[in-house]
Amino acid sequence: MWIKFCGMVREEDVEAACGLGVDAVGFIFVPSSSRVVKLDDVHYLRGQTRGHCKKVAVFQNPDMSEVKEIADELEFDLLQFHGEEAAEEIERLQHTYIKAFRIGSDFDVNKFLPFKNAHAWLLDSVKSGPLVPAELVQRAMDLHPQGRVILAGGLTIENLHSRLTECHPYGVDVARGVEEHPRVKNFKKMKEFVRVCRDYK
Repeated sequence: MWIKFCGMVREEDVEAACGLGVDAVGFIFVPSSSRVVKLDDVHYLRGQTRGHCKKVAVFQNPDMSEVKEIADELEFDLLQFHGEEAAEEIERLQHTYIKAFRIGSDFDVNKFLPFKNAHAWLLDSVKSGPLVPAELVQRAMDLHPQGRVILAGGLTIENLHSRLTECHPYGVDVARGVEEHPRVKNFKKMKEFVRVCRDYK
């Protein structure tokens, strides 16, 4: 089970996440996000990553020249896109990427198809909407060339096991579900989240 903790802002949270053995930590470069970071922040924070913990830069409808600058300067392992970016403009960057999709009740699975070169697809729920349906996760896994589908949106310590059992995703991505409040992670929640994922069969 691939695990990513997103919205990392504090040095101690990055260090704790990597110490718990998560596979990736995400840094958000979306100005409207309550968890946004700046280039100078990540210069400092990325030094806390270690071992196999990957660094992921998260964007939404960005200027691609800025994305290239950030990716090159900070040597991110993965880029993650949450907006209406076209596959062609992402792939011109020649960088491994994750494409995220907001899953509403009228979501069209054909939206997946232009992004078959993505390392993985991330399925997120729409704001204040229901959780991503298990059948859609399975459909996405069938369509992705390597079956890599990351489940996000509303994951908590309380519902994590049931969500894994229902959806059987390649990986999970969480921010709010392991937080004390925005920009501050809760170590006990992070530890328990990792435990549930590692115990899942």
